Amino acid sequence: MSFTHGHRNVALRLTGAVAIVALLLTAGLPLAAAPSPTNLAKVSQPSQGWSAAGPLEPVDPSPFNQFDPKIAADSAGNLLFLWSDYREGSNQPHVRYSYKPAGGAWQPSAKLDPAGSGTQWRPTVAMDGSDNAYAAWVDGRSGALQIYFAYRPAGGDWGAGAPVGPTPGRVQLNPDLVVNQRGDALLVWLQGETGGFKISVARRPAGDRWRAAVNLTPAVLTRWTDVAAGLDDWGRGYALWVGGSGSQYEVLCAARSAEGT
Repeated sequence: MSFTHGHRNVALRLTGAVAIVALLLTAGLPLAAAPSPTNLAKVSQPSQGWSAAGPLEPVDPSPFNQFDPKIAADSAGNLLFLWSDYREGSNQPHVRYSYKPAGGAWQPSAKLDPAGSGTQWRPTVAMDGSDNAYAAWVDGRSGALQIYFAYRPAGGDWGAGAPVGPTPGRVQLNPDLVVNQRGDALLVWLQGETGGFKISVARRPAGDRWRAAVNLTPAVLTRWTDVAAGLDDWGRGYALWVGGSGSQYEVLCAARSAEGT
């Protein structure tokens, strides 16, 4: 299970260009429900640390396929869990969420953005230092896959989802969202272009709106790639992705200063 923590600080020391040989990470469009659905949204019961052989705790027992789990914790130890869920149709996943109060049980799940009528998948979630929650995902309600964002104030409800930087006729994929303690947010995604993709990034100052997306790759990438975002508490941001050609692949990093736009 991937773990996303709202209070994570990113400390990256760049010594020249960052380039690490790696295999290209691939991901595809959401798959249809398998003939024999299995519940993948489960977490291990802690007992003297992690227990690989211990009992598993279903977050949201369901006969439908569940994928793409993401989790965030607030300052009190409450947990927020998001995933892609196929209960509304074998070819149309939607993002659902469940909340677990510290020391309590998982609460009944709900659709994060009920207004969304198209495919929703690949969610990402984070919390800030005031326990406000932030989520982004791939959404197909407009007819093209676009990155949508929703915000939930501490103790409140999720607001309506809205596109971060809509690009009609172009797909947007693989979002990664990070938030620092004061509530600044950074979102990196894969932006579809003619002949391939580019890496796009947008930032949202605390309590403000999303700024215009910035392209980080002058040349179009001809291969699908995963991306990763980082953000420290001073506002310095980082975006990483896999680049290269032929059989050689590198993890590349772009950095933004705290004073940058």
